[in-house]
Amino acid sequence: MTIWLSTMAPITAMQTFALLWFCSRLFRDRFGYRGSSLLKTAAYLLATLLVCLAVYGFSLLFPSGGMFFAFACTLLIQFAVFAALFSGDGFFLFFNLLFTNVYFTGVLMTARFAKDALLPRGALPTPLLYQLAVHIAPQCLAIAFLFLLLRFIARPGFTFSPPRFYWPFGYTVFGALYFGFMYTTSALLRWNLVSALSVLLELALVVVCVVFYLMFFSLCRSYHEKVQHTLMLQQYELQRAQFLEIQSANQELRELRHELKNYMFYMNYLIDQGDFDRLKAFFTDFYQKEHHMLYEVSSSASFLDAVLQQKVSHARAQGIDVSTQVLLPEDAAQSSLDLCIVLSNLIDNAVEACRELPSPRISIRIKRIKEYLSVVVENTAGRDVLRQNPLLLTSKREKELHGIGLRVIRQIVDRYDGSIQFESDDTSFKAMLMMKFPAGAEKEVSP
Repeated sequence: MTIWLSTMAPITAMQTFALLWFCSRLFRDRFGYRGSSLLKTAAYLLATLLVCLAVYGFSLLFPSGGMFFAFACTLLIQFAVFAALFSGDGFFLFFNLLFTNVYFTGVLMTARFAKDALLPRGALPTPLLYQLAVHIAPQCLAIAFLFLLLRFIARPGFTFSPPRFYWPFGYTVFGALYFGFMYTTSALLRWNLVSALSVLLELALVVVCVVFYLMFFSLCRSYHEKVQHTLMLQQYELQRAQFLEIQSANQELRELRHELKNYMFYMNYLIDQGDFDRLKAFFTDFYQKEHHMLYEVSSSASFLDAVLQQKVSHARAQGIDVSTQVLLPEDAAQSSLDLCIVLSNLIDNAVEACRELPSPRISIRIKRIKEYLSVVVENTAGRDVLRQNPLLLTSKREKELHGIGLRVIRQIVDRYDGSIQFESDDTSFKAMLMMKFPAGAEKEVSP
């Protein structure tokens, strides 16, 4: 027990705690540590203690298991604890734990070979100096490099789900690297070939480990971004076709309104002539051809009117009380398609969120604030959405095919030098965005 506590326990504790912070950048925590670094640190210290105790317990139960058995136990125990703390793709979580364990193991072996090759025997007379020089200091440098690396390859909460066949390939490579470390170590010790060349060989394996991780990470991220980009383009084109169809229907309705005075004149003429049979036939023919177009629209000619009409009518048909307060800038027509896509996604999300609630309500407010257009969509909610789902991830099963509306909104808002924020409490959810548009006149519309 004394040997384990003085050698492996500090290394296991350092690595586990560093891995917890490492994974907290890549995965969402399950217990809401946002804004509380003290609570987060306490939880991670407790998790580190549990991992160390479990590894020590297995070392007592299987004292002759060897280094590979210790590595496998540590990896599996960490995965069990980390899976309880973080949510996200389990394959990706295990992949990161496998990489970091192989990486830390390689650094540890390189440090041991470097000490034997570069320092004479007895150069570190006390166990404490040996522990600091061979175990603690190299691991601290390895952790610092890992976090430096992480700043350039991952954003907080970054998640993706590449094809499942990617993962066995990654696991196999890191398994081969770990066996490479084991084989190289045993061979060098057996043949007493510890030298500067052996140190370079171990260091080369560490570099290969890091390079493969970067390549695999980049490959997975490229695949994920390609899928999301394709889906966003599909949604963009579908919505564009939908808006063009709505605008065409509105144009037909306006033409019908223009012709109504001619129809009324003709019907009045038939009434004056007493020709009620022809009047009835004309009215029946008119009703059968044109009645499907008689729905409520605003008098504006913009895309936005058509979208508001369709979305508001759809929401009200589902029993949702919708209120609107819209000030439309006339010169926003050049960007009306992007604005319609943003508003359409916001309203669709609001309808999806509140349609099953009692007394659902949606409020839509659009107005000018200097050169910016402010859009606020608020809906009733049955829970604090941001507290339970701070990243606003979709809850549907096929996550690659759903939940991209928010990405589309962010992409368009960024294009117009805007910003988007969300607020929520136990009864409501509010989306607020600003988009930059040129100055111009305004017109009030209430569909």
